Amino acid sequence: MEKNAKPLGPIRLVVSKTSKRRGMDPVQIANRLKEFDRKVVVAIVEVSDRIQIVVAAGDEAVQAGINAGEIVLNATKAVEGGGGGRQFFATGGGPAKDKAEDALRIIEETIQRQLSVSTAKEVA
Repeated sequence: MEKNAKPLGPIRLVVSKTSKRRGMDPVQIANRLKEFDRKVVVAIVEVSDRIQIVVAAGDEAVQAGINAGEIVLNATKAVEGGGGGRQFFATGGGPAKDKAEDALRIIEETIQRQLSVSTAKEVA
């Protein structure tokens, strides 16, 4: 998954949509990746009978303006659910599994906005 990270300003973004797999815990995967790379933001959208969304952000990503709690809060609205957390880690979900692509789009848009707001603060 780390190999699929794309540079996005000061961070590296990993976004994955996956089906539920036995023995694969998205929380553990996201946390391991953020501990390995302090600049990474990991967003996993797991689709099964419902959608689970996990977002983890390394320390440098948080310093760059990333807030995982806000990302999850926005994305879970698209799947008719809820969630939240802290700047460095958040999780949530919802029942509207047909809205996974909408959640992915919202995740990327929220991250772009957070980075642009952070950059604007640095310039001011």
